[in-house]
Amino acid sequence: MISAAYSLLYSLGLTGLLSQGWTLTYWQQVVTDGNIWISLLYSLAIALSAMGISLTAALYLSLRHKAALQQKTTAYLLFLPLGIPAVVAAFFTYQMLAPSGLLSRVSYAWGLSESAAQFPSLVNDSLAIGIVITHIILAIPYFTVLFNNIYLSENVADLEQVSNNLGSTRRQTLRVIVIPLLLKRAMASIVMFLIFVMGSYEIPLLLGVSDPRMLSPLIADKMFRFDLTDKPEAHAMLLIYLLSVIAINLFVLKRTRLYAS
Repeated sequence: MISAAYSLLYSLGLTGLLSQGWTLTYWQQVVTDGNIWISLLYSLAIALSAMGISLTAALYLSLRHKAALQQKTTAYLLFLPLGIPAVVAAFFTYQMLAPSGLLSRVSYAWGLSESAAQFPSLVNDSLAIGIVITHIILAIPYFTVLFNNIYLSENVADLEQVSNNLGSTRRQTLRVIVIPLLLKRAMASIVMFLIFVMGSYEIPLLLGVSDPRMLSPLIADKMFRFDLTDKPEAHAMLLIYLLSVIAINLFVLKRTRLYAS
């Protein structure tokens, strides 16, 4: 709250090195410029894409390979990516998917492409393919472990058995009982992952493009570059992002309560 109050004062010109008193000029510049809204929607689209793919893959692994997940070796392999820092994961993705990376060289060696230039651009592209892939690599193991733990702690197998005894098909049981239950119990982690991806810095900094940019690189650029007159705008952008996070949480909370009732 203290940081938010400081950002509010800074964005209104009431504090800071170049403060000249109360003004809405910085807010007007941010709101009318449009970059913050493009960046916000761009970041949200990337986060939703990464979240959707990660949840789908994690649900498949946790429900399709329940026995394998109980083995120590499998559990170790799943926990291993959880300790990888975001910047390391970004470097790994770049080394794999860049035009001069491993996949490009393998493609050239196998005769699938005539040169590295023909390899599709999967990093530093406006579609943010590299960013999405990196977040997926980090998220799938976490959500797989989470869904598996929820499955065991909530005795979902017993619910499946009851549903089958009542005549439900396997697909109906998954669609109506199992998947909604797992998603509901994991909703807090899902929302946190969405917010984490929207606000990530290292991964889009290394794998993203300069236009459009995700929120954190855009805000950091205005906050820390030499032009001090941009700092109030950066604080205004921070507050817009904070309000967006609060709105997402309130929306999910409302939907969860409606679903529960």
